[in-house]
This record gives sequence, C-alpha cells and structure tokens, in this order.
Amino acid sequence: MIYCYLMETFTDWLELEINGRHWRIRDLAEVSGIPSATLSRVLNGTRGAGPEVCVAIARGLGYDPVFVFRKAGLLPPARENEKEPRFDEMREIMKQLTPEERGEVLAYAIWKRDQRR
Repeated sequence: MIYCYLMETFTDWLELEINGRHWRIRDLAEVSGIPSATLSRVLNGTRGAGPEVCVAIARGLGYDPVFVFRKAGLLPPARENEKEPRFDEMREIMKQLTPEERGEVLAYAIWKRDQRR
C-alpha cells in the first residue's frame, strides 16, 4: 500500500501559525527577537530558515526548537514511515494549553474514539 500525504511547506506552516494567532509578521518578530525583514524573506522564499531563525521562531511561538527544525526540514521526521505526521504537532499544542483545556481535548478524543466502536 502506498501512502500519500499533502505536504505543507515551512512557509505554509509559519503563515498558518501567524494567522491562527491573529498576528502580523512584526508580532512574531517582536516575540521571537528577530527582524521583521528576516521573517518576511523567509515567508516569501528569498531566505531559508536556518538554525538560529528556527530557534527564535520556536521561542516566539512557544514550541520546542526540535519541532520547528523538523517543520523547516532541518531535521528528519521523528519516526520514519509514520502514518500520521500530526502527533508531534498535537503534543506541542497540548503543551501550550491549560490543564483544564488539555482535559477537554482528552475528553473529546475519548468521546470521538468511543463513537467509532
């Protein structure tokens, strides 16, 4: 069996992160400590996101740098041949939620699982 996934680029992912927080590029620049121009060049593809930029982006977004390195293609995926590439992303999102919010997400996941039985 051949699996095919829609691959998002680093810039697609970064734009979704910025837009999902209702931020502008300069908001991410401020919290990450890198110039807006640098982020603009990364987003328009005229500059790659190297290790220093990825660490700054991770800090600004509240992610583990390894997660952002993987998004940027600087590190290989966590597990080869992983059928569901979103587990790392879910873990990072859950770390940003309050304990009450994590409980709500877990309760929903359990409910969703039980609906399939």
